[in-house]
Amino acid sequence: RTPWAFVEGFEQGLDGWQLAGEDFSGAAISTRDNAHDGGHSLSLSLPARKHSVTAISTRLRGWKVEQHRAVGLRLWLRTGKGEG
Repeated sequence: RTPWAFVEGFEQGLDGWQLAGEDFSGAAISTRDNAHDGGHSLSLSLPARKHSVTAISTRLRGWKVEQHRAVGLRLWLRTGKGEG
């Protein structure tokens, strides 16, 4: 278990987060105020006719996970419309 409740609350914006991949035109990364925990959440918009988008982060470091002997991560997801 890591000692913090969430990796990034996004209250200070998207520092350390970005979209990855060669073709993510039409995709968007932003923050929203409908967080599960904290004040803000990460929001990813999919490009038209695409099924996925990749976001990368420097916020979660392997040494930190190893140091605290974490055995997993929990990720909360929700969709803005449709089914998830």
